Amino acid sequence: MTTPARKTQLAVTHQISRTVNYNDAGITAGVQIGTLPAGAVLKETMIITDTAFNGTTSVTLSVGTTATGTDLINATDVRTAAARVDTVVPVAKAGPLAADQAYYASVAFGGTTGTAGRSTIVITYHPNIG
Repeated sequence: MTTPARKTQLAVTHQISRTVNYNDAGITAGVQIGTLPAGAVLKETMIITDTAFNGTTSVTLSVGTTATGTDLINATDVRTAAARVDTVVPVAKAGPLAADQAYYASVAFGGTTGTAGRSTIVITYHPNIG
């Protein structure tokens, strides 16, 4: 299922977001966060972990333009509760986007999956500047 790009008529910062859990279907293969509209300029990617992931060895979360991509966030550790990662989007990936672009999150478990974990991914952007 493709999520349509979102844009309001107001000149304000927009965002797309999704909460992911350790046991979400497809989380290791990547789940769609949302789609940004053509012309958007990305600002920041945030990961807010409110329940630590408890895999046995390591647990990392990545965000990108493909199901397991790392364009915006590359393997940040989500094994700590109350952790927050705010990352400015790299200039080369910020846009403006030439076409609508979907963004995905994936979780990589080193060892066993565990029994807990929840993070919210937020991507902020400015729609079609100009």
